[in-house]
Amino acid sequence: MHQDNPIQASRLLRKAVPLMVKLNIPPTPYNYGVWYHYVSNRDTQLNTLVDQTIRKLGGIPHFLAKEFFHEFVADDDKKFDDDKKTQIEKIISTVGTSSQEMEKSIKDLNHVLKNSQKVLKSSKGDKQLEKVVSYLEKGTEKASQESEKFLAKLNEAQAEMAELKKALEDAKSDVELDPVTKLHNQKGLERHIFSWLPGAEDDLSLFLLDIDHLDKINKDHGKQVGNQLIRFLANFLKGKKFENTLIARVNGGTFAILMNEATLGFSSQFAEKLRSHIEGQTLRHKETKKVLCRFTVSIGVATSLGDESADSLLARAKKHLKEAKKMGRNSTVSH
Repeated sequence: MHQDNPIQASRLLRKAVPLMVKLNIPPTPYNYGVWYHYVSNRDTQLNTLVDQTIRKLGGIPHFLAKEFFHEFVADDDKKFDDDKKTQIEKIISTVGTSSQEMEKSIKDLNHVLKNSQKVLKSSKGDKQLEKVVSYLEKGTEKASQESEKFLAKLNEAQAEMAELKKALEDAKSDVELDPVTKLHNQKGLERHIFSWLPGAEDDLSLFLLDIDHLDKINKDHGKQVGNQLIRFLANFLKGKKFENTLIARVNGGTFAILMNEATLGFSSQFAEKLRSHIEGQTLRHKETKKVLCRFTVSIGVATSLGDESADSLLARAKKHLKEAKKMGRNSTVSH
């Protein structure tokens, strides 16, 4: 990170803080770092991204502020990237060396072919022809061996690149996956809301489901049963195979369903059917099949309205979930 003297730092902070207040930017460490860097005008790419994000979303969500911070502000937390860059450089170097050797082999073969043509034009008798054949045989054999080596190096490089690609994809997905359920987590949910919302026309619906009395279930049956219940509900939701939908575990026993092309009327009916279906579910012991607990969920539903922001959509869904809880649980609220 760029170091400023105390006077410069104070001046930049006096510019950054009022701007954050004006734009209603939360005072988090990541936001302070991003906006301090922004008012310094050190990186036009960061400033452009910040401006575009604010115009499009009305603010900068936490996960984006964190990404901006690590990409543009903090430059010492890149071990994973540096390791992968080193690996790619090694692959390029290996294939490049092999390619140069192959290029030399082709030049040698062309030299053999040209010399053979010259000898053939003035050849007299079988002995000279035999020499030409032997000369060609050795030249082509050498080129063939170099070609096989080159193909082997290419195959190795392709295998390494496939592994590297998978590692990069896994690293990216792991950041947005809940380790318990393998569903998207809060960050994955937020990213999809911000991605889908601009193209929605009052038909992007967010359902927040929360397992009723999870604390009591943990107390009565043990936290292990509570965790089994969370995984059970995750598998139940995944088994529904909803279309145009993302399922996430937000925290604890709270899940989210983000559904595209779902109007308010449809979403209200869908939430009630889902609640009713879950009401009849029971968690049983894997081996004895004994009923461990019966459970219900409360659901809050919010459907996008006009140019509503992602934060507003999330806030309304949370509000409706709280209302469903206050109604006695095992309820849905969507208005």
